[in-house]
Amino acid sequence: MQDITDAKVCRQKVDKNPLTDGLQNAYTEQCIGVLRQISALNIDIVQLPTTLSNLQTKFRAKNSFSHIQRLHNMLYAYGATVIEIVRRKEFGQSTQYCVTPYLISSIQLTFSISARKVFWK
Repeated sequence: MQDITDAKVCRQKVDKNPLTDGLQNAYTEQCIGVLRQISALNIDIVQLPTTLSNLQTKFRAKNSFSHIQRLHNMLYAYGATVIEIVRRKEFGQSTQYCVTPYLISSIQLTFSISARKVFWK
């Protein structure tokens, strides 16, 4: 009987110790946090079969990789754009191409002036 009362007194001293109360509270808080993480993982695992079956259905469809085909077509568009940039850069750097339109317009102007003189005579 004495052992039982000694154990109760010892337990009461431990229970009222602020150091152990703080440790117990911290441990309880940590356990609750871990249980919340386990619950969130469980929800994700429960939803996983539905998501995987939807993905499998999409893979089995005939047009499942149409976005990849668009990416392949973008390669040709990119190449055409690069070629056009290089062509315009070369056109801008060459003075021959800039002089030719000017010459054509000046010849056209003189021709139109002479044509007016002939027409109005």
